[in-house]
Amino acid sequence: PFKLGALTMPWSEDYVWGIPELSPQVTGYLMDVFRCAAKYHDLPIVFYVMPHAPGNTPRDFRLSYYEALAHGAKLINNYCVTPVVTAYTENYVSIDHLPMYREVHQLARELGQFDDILFHGKVRPAEVALLMSGTTDLWDASPNYNHERKAIYYALRHAGIPVDFVTEDDIADGGLENYKVLYISASHMSTKAATALAAWVEKGGVVFSSAGGGLLNEYGEPNTPMRALFGLESDEVTQHDALPDTMHTLPRLRPADGLRLQLPGNAPVALPALATTQALQPSEGTPVVGQFSNNSPAAVLRQVGEGQALLIGGFPGAAYLLPAIPVRPWDRGATDAAMSHFLPTDFDSDARASLLWPVTQAGVKPSVALSSPVVEWSAVDSDEGTAILLMNWTGTPINRLTLTLRGDLADSNVRSIQRGRLKPVDTGEGWVVTLPLDVTDCITIRPAP
Repeated sequence: PFKLGALTMPWSEDYVWGIPELSPQVTGYLMDVFRCAAKYHDLPIVFYVMPHAPGNTPRDFRLSYYEALAHGAKLINNYCVTPVVTAYTENYVSIDHLPMYREVHQLARELGQFDDILFHGKVRPAEVALLMSGTTDLWDASPNYNHERKAIYYALRHAGIPVDFVTEDDIADGGLENYKVLYISASHMSTKAATALAAWVEKGGVVFSSAGGGLLNEYGEPNTPMRALFGLESDEVTQHDALPDTMHTLPRLRPADGLRLQLPGNAPVALPALATTQALQPSEGTPVVGQFSNNSPAAVLRQVGEGQALLIGGFPGAAYLLPAIPVRPWDRGATDAAMSHFLPTDFDSDARASLLWPVTQAGVKPSVALSSPVVEWSAVDSDEGTAILLMNWTGTPINRLTLTLRGDLADSNVRSIQRGRLKPVDTGEGWVVTLPLDVTDCITIRPAP
């Protein structure tokens, strides 16, 4: 609809503190999807970051605020920052919730120091893409593929890997040209997109898919180009459970099976197969790199021209999230200790290594590297300079965070919104700065005066 001009403003609202999502980091997922929609006509993105209290907390309000800006929002609306006696809806900030009023005030003052970069800037393009499959949306009412896609997104962002979203139309029109890796969580894919994808892999692209693999086309029939790409004679997808949310249901799921993986260069790993599995029948000569508990093929990996195609017949993204979510009642408490404000950190390292395998194979090297996992960065570039926004998803202040700035990032006039002027050190691997990080910060790199 945005590509065709039927819709003209990507716009959403932040009520993540009232619904069972993983964390406010889902705001970044939503904004990146919006960037995919906005790119055709350079549309502005609007996001309502809600400070409503009781309900939201100053910490999560700040995280969502920065997250929206970091991923391309141009217009931020805090809606109703008034007490209930003057509010005109059910949304308000209690008159005695002074910490939230202070947070709204402080964030506006911080943004004033770098909004010139953000307003005229663009989120730095990624080398890794995630597929938004409209064909799957039409054919499959299950939420599983979207939740697996979100899980893969989280794993990549926690590892410091920027992500763009692409559609099947983008792929068919040659839109993968500037990407090195494509991740797929989809049951269906158009034949036109599948044909273009196979040609991209031949030239050196790396494609990764969870169960589904886009192995059905727009008519619900076997997708011949995708079967040839992954080297399969046939497959059968079984949905054992739904993933209606990722906060309270996922840790209560019993694994449908076990999955053993042996990817080249990685240590062997064992992962739970959750919600959806895919029985694979490889063609003769297709390498099998994973098995289910009955030793049947669970993963295949093919060298295709100069590229590679990996299909895992389970949901490694869901496996990545599983240990990080405690089995607790999902309460809507108004403090950071409530489950609705819980920030998960204890993710599955084996699943993470498997999900990052394509990135390593493709030689993706982000322009910023961080010393602490689960801290997120995003760079926005404009003629006024570069803004590197930092979001700490650990829930705990970090005393010493090291950033390595690579590529075209300048080595002078570097400033932290929270800490002031920084002095980068040239290590040969890049320019390094070290600073404490509480919840958020923004590093600005401006041209030398």
